[in-house]
Amino acid sequence: GGLGAAAYGGPADGVHVLQIEINRALYLDEKRIARTAAFETLKRHLQSVIAELSRVSPAALRPAQAAE
Repeated sequence: GGLGAAAYGGPADGVHVLQIEINRALYLDEKRIARTAAFETLKRHLQSVIAELSRVSPAALRPAQAAE
């Protein structure tokens, strides 16, 4: 699971980690070790998610400052 994310992330320091796990059965015929017809659809969806994440402002990822 999330051990890598826990080891590398530090939200309090503005370091965020996103770990995505994908079931191979969504894109791979494991018996033939070949892409399924769904591969390209999954690829497009992941590209879309990554594109949206890249638009997030770095300022939005910084920890909130305590009011004084």
